[in-house]
Order: sequence, then C-alpha cells, then structure tokens
Amino acid sequence: MSERKFAKALRKPGMAAHLRETMSQVVRETSSHVPAPEIVTPIEYEAFILKNKTLLQNDPQRELLLYPSDDVSQVILPRKFRTVLPPLPGCVVAGEDQLSKLAQSPLLARESLRSYNTNWNLVHYKYSSFGGTYHDLPKTPKPEELREEIYEIDADIDASDESSDRSVDITKQGILLKGPESGQERIFVNLASKTFKRRYCYLKKEVDGTYILEMQKPEKRGEPKSDFVMDFCTEVVKNPKRGRYAFELKFVGSSSGSSSKVVCFAAETEAEMNDWVAALSLIVAQNKQNEDKKSSERESISSPAAHAFSFGTLKGLENSMIPELVRYSRETDSSIATARQDNRRRLFAVCPHLPESVAKKESLEATVEPYREHFGLRLMVKCVGFSLKLHSHVGDDKVSQIEPYFLILAIFDARDNRKLTENIQFDVNTDEAKAMLAEAISDSEENGTKENGVEASYPPEWSSIPHKYLNNLRQAIVSVSNPHPEVYLVLRVEKVLQGAINQSTEPYIRPGRDCKIAQKAHKTAKICCQRLGKYRMPFAWAARPLFRHTSGQLDMSAQFSPLYRQEPNKLNDEELLKMLQDFKKPDKMSRLTTIPASINISVTFITDPPENSLTTSLVPIKPFNPSSEIMASTEVAEFENHLAVENPGRQPYSVPCHHLYVYPKQLCFEAQKIFAKARNLACVVELRDSDAEDAKAIKCIYQVPGNDLLADQFICPVLHHNRSPSWYSEVKLRLPVCLSQTHHLLFRFYHVTCDVTKKTSLGGSNSNTSVESSVGFAWLPLSTDGRIETGDKDLAIAASLPDGYLAVKPLGLGKGYSGPEVTWLDGHKSLFRVGLRLVSTLATTDGHLHNMFVQAEKLLEPKPVQLPPNELETSKVLKAGHAIHISTLLNFLPTILNLLFNLLAKCGNVGTVGIDTMRLLLHIVTQTKDAGRHDALVAYVKYVYGSSHSGDGGPPLHEQLAVHMPALLDSLAATEMHLALQLMSHSGFFLEILAKSMAQHLLATGRIKMLRNERFSVDFTASLEKMLDTLAPRVINHFKDHKEHAQELNTSIAVFLKRCLSLMDRGVVLGLIGRYSHRFNSSEHAMLSEYKYSFLGTVCCHEHFIPLNIPLAPPPLSPSRIKKLDNGQNWSAGQLNEDFCKQHFLAGLLLRELQHALNKEVYQVRRAAVRTLRDLMAKHELDSRYQNKGQLARIASLFLPWLEIAIDNRDRLPIVICRHRVGAKSTTVASSIADSNLGGSSSILSAASCPQNGLKDRANRNTLHFDSCGSPFFSGAHSRESVGFSAIAAQGVLVAGSTQSLESDDSTMSIDAASAASQETAIAKGPGSIGRNLMNNSPQPHLQHRDMLQASEAQDILLCYLFVVKHVGDQCLVAYWQHCSQTQLLGFFQLLHMSLMKFQYLGKRHQSGLASKLSLAAAPVTQSNGFRSRKANTLPARMEAPAFGTASESFVDQPNPISDTKSWKLGRTVSQHTLLEANMAAEVGLIVLDCVGLYCRQCRDSILTAEDSPITEKIFEIYLSFLQVGQCESILMHVFAALRAFVNNFSPVLFQGSAKICGLLCSELLRCCNSKLSKTRQEACAIVYLLMRSNFEFTGRQGLTRMHLQLVISVSRLLGNMDVLNNSRMQESLSMINNFASSDKAMKMTRFPKEVRQLTTRMRNVLMATAQMREHNHEPEVLNELQLNLADSYSCTPELRMTWLQALAENHTKANSYSEAALCHLHMAALQSEYLKQKGILSWGAEAFADISPNITEDEKNLKVDSGAAETQFTEASLTEQLTLCSDLLERAERYELQVPLYRLITPLYESRRDYNAMAAAFRHLAQSCTKASECATRGGRRLLGTYYRVSFYGQVITATLLQGLTCKENILHFSSVENQTLFLISLSIRAFVY
Repeated sequence: MSERKFAKALRKPGMAAHLRETMSQVVRETSSHVPAPEIVTPIEYEAFILKNKTLLQNDPQRELLLYPSDDVSQVILPRKFRTVLPPLPGCVVAGEDQLSKLAQSPLLARESLRSYNTNWNLVHYKYSSFGGTYHDLPKTPKPEELREEIYEIDADIDASDESSDRSVDITKQGILLKGPESGQERIFVNLASKTFKRRYCYLKKEVDGTYILEMQKPEKRGEPKSDFVMDFCTEVVKNPKRGRYAFELKFVGSSSGSSSKVVCFAAETEAEMNDWVAALSLIVAQNKQNEDKKSSERESISSPAAHAFSFGTLKGLENSMIPELVRYSRETDSSIATARQDNRRRLFAVCPHLPESVAKKESLEATVEPYREHFGLRLMVKCVGFSLKLHSHVGDDKVSQIEPYFLILAIFDARDNRKLTENIQFDVNTDEAKAMLAEAISDSEENGTKENGVEASYPPEWSSIPHKYLNNLRQAIVSVSNPHPEVYLVLRVEKVLQGAINQSTEPYIRPGRDCKIAQKAHKTAKICCQRLGKYRMPFAWAARPLFRHTSGQLDMSAQFSPLYRQEPNKLNDEELLKMLQDFKKPDKMSRLTTIPASINISVTFITDPPENSLTTSLVPIKPFNPSSEIMASTEVAEFENHLAVENPGRQPYSVPCHHLYVYPKQLCFEAQKIFAKARNLACVVELRDSDAEDAKAIKCIYQVPGNDLLADQFICPVLHHNRSPSWYSEVKLRLPVCLSQTHHLLFRFYHVTCDVTKKTSLGGSNSNTSVESSVGFAWLPLSTDGRIETGDKDLAIAASLPDGYLAVKPLGLGKGYSGPEVTWLDGHKSLFRVGLRLVSTLATTDGHLHNMFVQAEKLLEPKPVQLPPNELETSKVLKAGHAIHISTLLNFLPTILNLLFNLLAKCGNVGTVGIDTMRLLLHIVTQTKDAGRHDALVAYVKYVYGSSHSGDGGPPLHEQLAVHMPALLDSLAATEMHLALQLMSHSGFFLEILAKSMAQHLLATGRIKMLRNERFSVDFTASLEKMLDTLAPRVINHFKDHKEHAQELNTSIAVFLKRCLSLMDRGVVLGLIGRYSHRFNSSEHAMLSEYKYSFLGTVCCHEHFIPLNIPLAPPPLSPSRIKKLDNGQNWSAGQLNEDFCKQHFLAGLLLRELQHALNKEVYQVRRAAVRTLRDLMAKHELDSRYQNKGQLARIASLFLPWLEIAIDNRDRLPIVICRHRVGAKSTTVASSIADSNLGGSSSILSAASCPQNGLKDRANRNTLHFDSCGSPFFSGAHSRESVGFSAIAAQGVLVAGSTQSLESDDSTMSIDAASAASQETAIAKGPGSIGRNLMNNSPQPHLQHRDMLQASEAQDILLCYLFVVKHVGDQCLVAYWQHCSQTQLLGFFQLLHMSLMKFQYLGKRHQSGLASKLSLAAAPVTQSNGFRSRKANTLPARMEAPAFGTASESFVDQPNPISDTKSWKLGRTVSQHTLLEANMAAEVGLIVLDCVGLYCRQCRDSILTAEDSPITEKIFEIYLSFLQVGQCESILMHVFAALRAFVNNFSPVLFQGSAKICGLLCSELLRCCNSKLSKTRQEACAIVYLLMRSNFEFTGRQGLTRMHLQLVISVSRLLGNMDVLNNSRMQESLSMINNFASSDKAMKMTRFPKEVRQLTTRMRNVLMATAQMREHNHEPEVLNELQLNLADSYSCTPELRMTWLQALAENHTKANSYSEAALCHLHMAALQSEYLKQKGILSWGAEAFADISPNITEDEKNLKVDSGAAETQFTEASLTEQLTLCSDLLERAERYELQVPLYRLITPLYESRRDYNAMAAAFRHLAQSCTKASECATRGGRRLLGTYYRVSFYGQVITATLLQGLTCKENILHFSSVENQTLFLISLSIRAFVY
C-alpha cells in the first residue's frame, strides 16, 4: 500500500526548521575559528616535591601542599555469617578425615568454598569520601544555619509597630467627620466631596515636637488616609455654618505659591468638638511661641568664618544626645569591615540553585553491600492446631485423636505450574499418639542400625542443637520471591498404613455420635501402628491462597479449604497443580469428598528470623540460645525457577549448601511376571558409596520431626492394592562434598502385607516376623564424569542385587551387559521413574561451566604424571564458556571471575589463552550487566577480588590486563565490532580491577613506601600509555554512532586516571591526563566537548586536588613591589600563562579549557564547562578539611585567573543593571531615563559603565550585550540581522516583551519576532538609542562573533566569581587590582554589580507565584505576559506581540519559574527555597561590601584625586544598588555603615563638582526613609542627617545648598509613585532628622539646625500635595493636571520643574500617549536650552522650539533662576541626549513632520563636536521620517493619532466656594488612537454620572 502524501510530508522538516538550520550553519561558517589551547607539559612533580621538601614542610598551610602518607591501605573485613558457626559442609563419611576429602573435591567445590569463607579484601583510600562532587562530601563542619532575614518586600505595613508608637506619643484620638477642603484648584468638582466622611483621627507628636493630624478609615486601621502637619496651621475656628459641631483648620500656602486652604471637620457631640478645638488651638499657640523663640535665637547666632571650622562628618558626634550618633562617632573603617565577618555563610551552602545534599544520588560503589543471602517475601507458617472430628477415649478416659497424623506443607504456584518450596513437616501428634509409634520406630531403627545403617558423624554446627527443638517442630519460615494471587499453601495429611484410602477414611467422613465406631477405629489403628508403624499412606489434603486476589498482599485472614480425601489416582504434584488451577471454581471442587477437620495454620509476615531459628541445613542462626524455651523455627528452601528466561532476583551464592532432592514418581508392575502378586508396593530410597555386598547406606537423609537428625533410608507412602503406584514424596539428602564414581542412589521395592492375619510372604515361605517382601532393586549413579545427574530418570528394575552391580553396563549393539549376571523385570524395560533436583552452591548442572573448571584444574594444578593440556583444547573450552546459562553465571559469579583472573595472570602468555580469557571475561561482564546485576560486579571489585586470585608467581594481574586490553582490541576483526563496543561499555570493570591490583601489589610487596617514580616498572608505564592510546581513539571515533559506549569509556578512563594519581608517579599521570584531554580538541563537536569536561570534572574531583596543584603562598607584597606593579610590571599569579599551567596543572588545564569553551557558540559546551568549575569550587568551600583560617584563601588563589576570564566575558552576561526597586511599583522607561539625566550630561551609570578606553571595543562587537552605556536601559548595538542570527542559533536574546524567560536554557526566538522586538525596544532604551543604533550599524571590520550567554550560565559564572573574590586574601586582591588596567578594574566592579542584581531577593510572594505557575507550565499557555505558548517543535516559531511595559518587566533579569523550581523538584519546599534565596542575597551583599570597602580603604587617594573617575562612580553605583534592590534589614545595617564611612572619607566626591552622585544618593535614602521597617528608616535618617552635616562642614558652615536642592528634588520624584509613598512614615523620618539636628551639641550654636528645619519644612510642603494626588491617583486627567501645576510652580528651579515634567511624561507613557510624552520631553529640552543660553553656553534658547509648538516657547522662555539653580548641571551633552529622546518619542507617536525642525536643533550640536558618525545616523533617521511622512501624505494624510474633545458637564454643584445656580465647567479629554470608541463613550458616561 502506497504511503499517503500527508504522511510523507510529516517526515520533512518545516520551513522554519530548515531556515534555522541553514542560518545556524552560516553563522558557524562565518564566525572565526577559536584556536584550541596548546598542550602544556606539567612539571616533574616528584622531583619538584623532593627539591622543595623543606619549603613545603615549613609552609603554614602545609596540609594543603603535602600528600598524606596514609592515604592507601589494605583492609581485611571479616565476613559476617548469619549462623552461629561458619556454614562449612560436613556431610562426610564417618571415620575419614574431612580436610583430605575436601582437598580431593573438584576445583569448583574448592573454589566455591574458598569464595564463601574468605574474608572481604578491600583497598581503603582514607580520603576517598572526599573524592566525589560536593554532593558526596561525607560531612560538613556544622549544619548551615539559615537565618530568617527580614526583607521589606515580605513585610506588610507594620501596624503593630505604628500602633505602639501611637500609644506613646498620641495626644488625642477619636472619630471626626471630615468635610471638603476649600482653596483648591480642581478640574472636576467631585460631587462626593460635598458630604462629610467619617474618619478616625490621631493627633500625634513626633520626636522633634511636630504635631501631625492623621486620619484613617474606621474599619481599616492601617496606613493613614491623609494627614496634616500642624506646623502649617495658623488658626482653629468653629464654623456652625458648615455643620452643627463643625470647626475649621486654616493652613498657610506652601512656598510654591499655592493659595492657603481650609479643612473642615465636624464632631459627633459638642463636648468632643470643644476638646478637639482646645487641643488643636493649644498646639497652634505652642508652635507660634516656639517659632518666636527660635527666631530670637537665630538672630543671636552669627555666621562664623569658613576657615575657622575644620570638623569632619563624624567629628563632634560623640557629644550628641542621640545614642546612635554617639555610636557612629566611634566607627572606623576596620571596625566596619570586622563587623561584617560575624555569622558569615558559605556561599554554595545557601545557593538555592544547587541541588540539596539530601537529594544526591550516591555512587553504586559507596552503597553496594557484600554478597549475602537474599530472600523474597518472608512468611512465618505456624501450625497452631490440627484435629479431625473423629475422637475417642484414649488412656485415662482422655478424649484425643485416635491415631497419629503426619502433616506435610509446601507452597505451589498454580500460574507457573511448579512447586516453590521444599516440604515442611510438622509434628502435631499428642503424647498418646506418639506412644503408639514408639515401639515400631524403635524396632525399625534398631534393625536398620544393625543391618543397613552406620552411626552418623554429624557436623560441628549441629552439636549445639538440643533434640527437643526438633521433636515438636510446629513453625517454619518460607520465602516467596514472586508473590501473586495464584500462590497456594498446600497441606497433605498422611497416616500409618492400614489399607485402602476409601476404607480408611470412611469413619472420618461420617463421624457419628456412636463412640463404638471411634473406638473400633482406634483399636485397628493401634494394631497397625505396632506392625506397620514405619509405613505411611496418603490420607487427605487441603489448600489456601497466600495473597489477596485484588492487591496481591499477604492475606493473613484466609482460611484453609475443607480437608479433601486423597484420591489414589491423583497423588502426584502434577495432578495437585491441576486441582489448584480449579481451586476457585466451586462447581469442580464440590465434587471432592471432604473430611470434617479443624485446621489452624497461621501465616504472618516477618522481616528477620526469630530467636532459635535454623537454616534449611539445620544450622543455628544468630541469636540462638539452647537453654531458651522459645519454640524452634526452621527455614524452608525456595526452589529457583530454572525455566524462567529472565530472573532479575538471581543473586551470587554466598553460603555453602549441597542438597539433593529425590522424587520417586511412578512404578509400573503391571506387565512383569516374576512378582505377579506384588500389590502394596513400598519404595525405599538409600544413598550408598559402594556396591559391595556388605555396603551400608549413608546416614544423609533429613529425618522427619521427632526422630534423629539424619536417617539412612526413606520409605515412600504405600498405596493399597496398586501395581502402578505414583508418589509425591520428597527425599532431601545432604550430599558429601567429594563424590566418587561409586556414590549412587539405591531404590529397594517391597510388597507390604497390610492384612494383619496373614503371615506368608510372596515367595510362599512362612515368615512370622516380616511384613515386607523384596520385589526388586534399582540404582542410579550420582555423577557422570564428575557432574551430578539431575532431572527425570527412567530406570530398569532388577529382581536381585548382586555384588558389584554398578559394573552392569550395556555393551551396545544388542550384545548384552557387562558385569555380574542380573535378572531384569519385564525384559529390562524402564519400570521406575525418579526425579532429581540439585540445590547446591558447590556443584553445577551446567556442563560448560563444569568443563571449564575441569580444564582450568589441569592448567593451574597439573599432576606430575599428566601431560599439559593442549592449547587448542583449552581454547575450545574457553570459547564454550560463552554458552554458560546466565542464571549459572550469576550464581557462581565471584567463583568464575576468580578462576578467570587467576588463569589470565598465570597462563596469559601461553598462546591465545590470554585473549580467549579476556573474551570470556568480557562476555561474562556483558551478560551480568545486561541482566541488571551491575551491583554484583561492583561488589566483586570492592570486596572479593584480591591479589591472591591473580595467581602465585608470574607477572601480577595489572601488568597482564594493561597488555591484554589493547591486544584484545587489536585482535578484533571488522565483523566483531560488537565486542569492541562491549569493551568500551564495560571498560570500567577491567580498569577498576587493574587499579585494585596495582594497589594490592604495592601493599603486599611494601613498594607503597617507595618513591612514586620507583613503584612501577618502566614497561608497565609504557603499557599504560599504550593502553590509553588504544582506548582514546575509540571515544573520538565512535561518539556519534555509539554515544553511550563512548561515554562509558570516557568515564572509566577518568576514574582510572584519578585513581592512578594516588598510586603512581603523579607527573606521569598528569601528563597522561593532559594528553588525553588534548585529544578532544581535534574536533569541535559539542558532544566531544561535553565528554572532555565530564572527564576533567571527574579527575578534578580527586580527594587531593589541592596538593596536586601545589598552591604555594605568593611572596609578600611590599610597598616597593606594589609600586613596581603599579608601574606596569606583570604579576603572574593572576594570569593564565604557561608557567601557571605547569605548576598548577589541573587548575590551569580546567581554566584554559573553560576560557576556550566560553568563546564557543554551542550552549551545551559552555554550560558543561562552567558547571564543572562551579561544582569544583562548591566542593572546596563545603569540604570540612578546608575550614581553617587561610585555607580557602590559598585555594582561591588557584582560581585567580578566573577573574580575568569572567571580566572578559562580562558584556555577554544577560543581566541589566537598571534602577529598579524590588517591591515598589515598576517605573516606566521614560521616568527611569529622566531620573538618570537629572544630574548632568549623562547618568552615573553611563559614566561608570563606558570608559573611553573600553567603549570602542564593545561598541564594535556584533553582539547583544547589556553593559549599560548611556542610560540604565541601553543595551549594546544589535542589528536586525545579528538578532536573527542569535535567535536562529538557539541563543537566547533578551528583548523587551520576550515571552521566554531568561532562566530558560532553550529559549529561542524567530527572526521576525526578534527583529520586531528589537525595533520596539529601541525607543525604550534611553536617550539617543536610535542614533546610537544607527551609528553602530555602520560598516565595521569583521570581528569575532560572540553570542550572549544564557542566564543559567551567567548565574554560574557569577557564583564562581564571587567564590574567588570572597575567599582570596586581601593582599592578593590588592595586588590584582594594582596589576589591572582601568578597563579591567571597571569590569571587576561591574561583575560585582551584576552579582548583586542577579542574586537579589524577590520575595516570598514571588516564589509562591512561581510555585503556582509551575502547575500550569505543562498546560498550553497563550498569554504573552506569562509563559511562552507551548507548540509543536515542527511548527514555525511564533511569538506574541512584545509588551512594552515597564523597565522592570522588559529588561531586569527575571528568573524563570520552571528553572527556579528545579530545586523544589529536588526535595525543597517553597519556604525552604525562599529561605535559601534570602540568605544567598545576604551573603552576596556582604561579599560585595567587603570588596568595595577594601578598595575604598586601599585606594583612597585614587578615588579622591581622579575627577569623574568611572571607577569611583561604579563603586558609588554599587552602593546605590544596595538601596535599590531591597536588601534584608541586617545587610542594610552594614550598607549604611559603609555609606557613613564613604561620606566621611569622600566628602569632595559628593559636594564638589557634579551633583549627580549626591542627588542619586539622596533619592535612594529618601526611599529608605519611607521604608516599612523602622530600623531601616532610622538608619536612613541618620545618613541623610550626616550628609547634611557633611555638606554644611564642606561649605565652611555657610549652608547646605546642594543637599537642600537634591532632597527637595528627591522627595518630588518620590511623589511620582503614590503606591510606594507613605506620608506617615515620611513625616516620622523628617521629624527624626530634625531631632538629630537639635540634639547635636557640636552644631548647637550654628545656623545648621535652622537650615535643617527649613529644609524639612519645605519637604513637608511638597508632601502636602500627596493628599490630592492620592485621591486622584486613578484619574489620569486630574493627576496630570496636578502634576502640571506643580511643574509650573517651580519655574524658578529648573531641576524641580524637570522632575515634575518627568513624572508627567511617565504618566503619559503608561497611557500610551506618546505625543503628550514627547511634548513633555520637548519642554524639558527647551528648559535646558534656555538655561544654557542664560549661562552663555548656547546662542539659542526656548524660542528655537517655536516651529515645533509655540506653547513650548511661551512656557519656557521666561526662565528665572533662584539660588538653588547654582547646583544645576545642564550641558550640551545632556541637551543632545534629551533631544535624541524626543526624536525617539516623536517617531513612536508617528509625528514624522516634527522631526525636521527637531533635527535642525540636533545637527548643529553634532557639528560643533565634529561627531560625523552621529550626524550620518541623524540624517539617515531624518530621511526615514520624511519618507514615512510622505507615505502618510499619499494616503490622504490619515493615520491613527489621538483626538481631543471639549467636554462640558452641567448640573447643580454645591461646594464650599460656589453656591450659585447652574454652572458649566469645560474640560479637555483625550481619545487614544487605539482606544475603543464604545468603551470611551461608556467611560465618559460614567464621568458624567460621577462629576
């Protein structure tokens, strides 16, 4: 049938997949090839150690340098046995020496016994527990104590704290009705404002004496709804016109020129009104008195001369009345640094992105146990009671059973149709019943001893078993390996032979009340017991299921079925299994005859055997107390299923056992004529070791309970009048270890006379004594050619037993038989069938295994009279060993491996024996692993293998293995590729054996004490090199087609070389490691690179990695040497040069390979390399051996070159350093850009991130990076083509609105989506982003293409970077800084800054949200703001439209929910993950503070002397980031301490030159003053006060102009985010600042307190606007109008006007009103140009903007500058940047025509600077705008622009100021270009209803 066209199409790759693959290939071909690092030869390690022995021993950290001498030792672990005595086989003939018999036993038996009794042989590596990854470390010095850090982001409004404050300083509180306020300018008169609102009011006194009236909603006690500062209240009057109990508060206007306002209140009663009026009036009066008093004091204070005072920031604070200020005065740089060292955390211990140690996957070698006995489900079967209904009076009128019964239990599997266990025999007879048998049993034993038997020689382990334990055995332990509902426990009941079964059971079937029947039956039974007591007959049977049908669990409540009569024709096991299959069919089971009986046999589950238990060989199990009265229990052997194809439960044997089970099955006497009357046939089974006439039977048959332990014969049950009986009997024999050719089974058959009245035998002669007559004999030799016979055997029966009957053998060809004359029954036909089952751990039924051991015995133990075996014959036997069954291989695995390794060591050089042995070994290992028993091989290597198994004399095994492994590979033909793959896959086993042989050879010969380079011969070293040279190409050549095999070989080689580092010459091994690692550089394939880093990771995890790298202490850094380094002399300690790599070989090799990997494009390669380094560093930090002082510093010095590598790749880290405050409402792009431009021409981020010497290199890279240049949101130049390439190459591209998280490892983006996103984000990136992008898109020389790193890579890179920075010594770090260039030093601090942003704490709510989103991750998601849509991989990649939201949503590195929840999958809960994240953020903060503080202490002069230094600005930017990202309270205390030191040491940086640093610091400190945490507010207020004080001192006590202006600007900026600002907390902070000033005695007689008071008063004036803005926060038009009024009120202060214009632009941007936002920015540009014109810098001012909008010129041309404008820092550069931003917004608003007049202003500025690239970009952009304007004109001038409507509302308006009739107020409303008109009309109707 032809294939459908649709099905064919499914196989073809889609267009998108084809395009991605093609473009990825283009990218790979066009990118320049990065050369692989050259191979470096390590130093002569042993010679270096010997030469510098004294230096190493005298080193203070010598434990890190010296290799421990006791690392390798041999441990003999005593074998633990379950039994009291070692279970040695003891079934030997009495009178013969056991040792001589064992020496004559077969090699298999001897080797097995040796394997089961030899102690475990281990090679102990003392520190091997430290040789894994950080997961495998044995212990930590102490559990990492995770502290519950307090973060503001997790804290709600601290109502309890505020309420406690109110309880102390609240003057009055109660319910008031608040009326409308008058004297306000409103656009809409709110109708609701006519009414009074019920409020709960507090009159609160702040710490500085200021009274504040706060109001809250009565039902919501929390954040104040509004508040009033009573300092501005001038009068309190009653006004009954406004209400019955109304009164008014009159407030003065603010300094901004607004009119005064009146607030009306009303009380509920007159008394309350009077109380409020009195209290408020008193406060107003006090304020007037205080103001008059302060005025008089100020007049008496004269301004001192500037030079008369030289106080610093902290000087004089010790005299303050505030304890906190006194404490600050005692702080020093060193004390601040020391305080940060308390309660530090280990970096990797608190990292939430690393898996927990509890989730680690332990290695199989560490968890594997020695070989032991394994059991299935263990059950205790206990016979509680058994009785039949037929009873009689026995003895002294005691009612009891009428005769003895014999219970036999066994477990059968009806599903698999087999018997599961051996028989269990219980003795349930009473003493009376046992007495009936006593005479018959004693007679039988006496006769048997005299005639047939011998005295038993019991093994020593039976000597301690009291006879009483076996007399009344009623419980046994069974094991079921495969439980299922078809497993049954079967009970068979026998009794003494009486006659026919039907006749004997008749009294039991119908037991009547007539006691005569029972007495008659008892009498008959007693007679039979006396005469026929040793013969049994079948009687009945019953069964019960063991497991539930539904669940398969043990059914302890199940009951036995009725006792069924045994049918004579259904006796054997096959017939029983058929009945069990019908057991659950009532219709068939009802046909059986039942016997009334009571069966109480319990079955319970157990885990361990109870006390006084015996094994299946009757060996006592620990604990065993002979004097105890506890009932004995015996274990029951479970038979293995040899027919099963797969047997996963197969285990290697571990204890000796040698049992043979004989099953007489059927006898056919129907056709024989010699004994024609033989009917009641009995079969007697014996084991004999001779066929002589006087030979005796061996006592080796396990006896039934109540008798002796062993018997010499077993009699099967007798069937009455049956000439062809079948039996179910099981005869258990304890076989001798050494079997000869004469050991045989003898079967004797008798006719038993059941009629007690007859006295004659079958022969006709009278016999008065015997009831049995011999009717035949059969025999069966136990072994053939030394192998024990098993299975079913059909035997002929002889009429007599002649002497030497074993010699009777057929001559063949019908010529008769040899040996004595024998009379055969029925013409020598097979009349008797018997089954044999061997359960032995000393012998095997597998012929191939038997032959192999026989041939090996000839090779290893040649006899003097024998010729050595033929080589060809040996080869055939070894090849035939491949056919050994897997079950036999697993059972005898340690014995077989011991033999083969012994053979390889002793005969490996004999012809092809070595190669054939290696092939067989490889086959056995392969079969074992394929059977799922890899643990058995691991246990063999760890516990069993010893040097004694590798032969006596000749070369040791490791030398033979090193030769034969490559020889085997070389000998393989092309058709034997599967063998090569098997050797690759299982090479680990052979290499582990090789390593253990090496270690045991050194320990046994004492060479472990010799020098490393003298331990092994040169030939062996050469063999190892050849072996690796043979194995290594297999990894390189087969990694594509046979990935798993190549990976296994690579791992095995790594583990072997790692082990060799502890045994051999370390220089040689390091050379082998380098050579092997260098082989991977021959190919650029990603998989090979992963193999390489997996190899390096394993080797570097060596437990002595640090001594192997010789971390010598660097020489002390003297001042003269620092000067030399400063002058340009190289400092080799931090450089990855050849000398470094030679001395620190492993560390250098890893760092070189990692440096090479980071330049590759394949993400998997980079990830593997970075994670290798990360795991290695994590291991060293968590290692309990390296926790002493100075050790981690020495270790970190090994990785010092990593700092330079990380710095070189910092531009590729997808982390944006932006001004984003966690927990606050995200600010828009325009607002953040405007904030960054306040200070001057460019933001501090721009200056800090783009030094002149590093800008050019980064700007020319055709890559996307985020080293913020120009603004916080500027990302590196990227074209549409480069973004497409990056997306196609499967590299994550960080763009605004991306639907793929940064944390995702497989983020991809289509070309169109990435390009569209890049175009959209160009507008949001910052001032001049389009101009810069167009400039960078100009033709550039071809440079190396380097993709952005993934977020997970960046995370690991920063972790490793922080580890080195944290632990490396201060001296080393200072020397590194002296060595660095300015660009590198700047990059150093940039990485610190990125680390702070990357590991910021996101809050409990964030993590809870991720946890909830994780449950939705598997479902398709279509939202563009959440997860990416999950679609088929074959479909083209599509993305949702980018969401142009806030800066934090678009650019800040946000964790991926799925990636972050990886740790939750490893066992962590959300709370645990959050706790780790909080502690991680705290520790990273302390690391950054330590590093920045060290630089400030050591490089203080460079900070003070370098004007506008980018390093200084970057350090300050880091300090600001601490306040922006939301640190915990404890870290903020350290941050504030560091800021105090910074303010004290670097006042010129803050108060000299540009005010941008001071302004940004004030802005962030005011945010902290608004914090929810009281302690944070207090510390922030102290810093603000110290800044004021420092500014005052810096100006010679002339004033604090800069702080005044910057604080007012900052508080104005803070008003832009109403959701964050809390008026109450801010008022409290201002009062605290006032209190600091009034309590400072050093400033008491200066004008400083007055200045502070005036500043806080002005700030409170600004805060007064919050009430109106908060009320209209959700009304855009009203809010915009208020902000515009505030901006107009600050026309004399350009900086403040700019602040409010920025807030207004931000609101318009949020509303997508880009035209209005552009107009706001044009006003800001005009303001700057007018300022520059008045300063004489520009020749044109605001009038130049008339062509754009005449309103701009009208509003900005009359600029008036007050005293605060002296701090204004407008420049031509800032104006240019502002104009470029205006161009971007006009482009987005589609106002293309306005670009022409705008660029007439921009291009002259470019021309004056001769910036021709910028001019070219500007003209290209202008051309594009003109083209778009032309296209709009050709379409009729239509475009989607906003529309404005004049709206008038009419109605009866009642306000406090207007009480006239009808009033009409007109308003201008904006209709957005994309707003739905219907929705707009609905909203308009709602406004008409409200207003």
